[in-house]
Amino acid sequence: MVRINYLDLLRPDKIVHAVVFAIFFFLLVKGFRKKGNPPTIIRFPILIAFLVGVAVAAGTEVLQELAIPNRIGSVWDFTANMVGCFVGWIGIRAVKYIRPMEHR
Repeated sequence: MVRINYLDLLRPDKIVHAVVFAIFFFLLVKGFRKKGNPPTIIRFPILIAFLVGVAVAAGTEVLQELAIPNRIGSVWDFTANMVGCFVGWIGIRAVKYIRPMEHR
């Protein structure tokens, strides 16, 4: 049986993965909400940002495994990237919550 150590997600490189993907996700959503984008993107920016985040996270890990010598793809890196997307979503929610309070 494989033993899983969830504390691996707290290693500095995983925290960097999460921070980078949180910023990436946050900026994607902000950009997708801009006027001039197709209506579907404007209507579902969080879903589309999440799908892009999953694709980029998975794609980078697969490319590391298959195309870059002496590199391996990591499920933990992918997981840290997805945690970052979740943190980015929390950031989007926080901004939506804080902004209306500022206008009072």
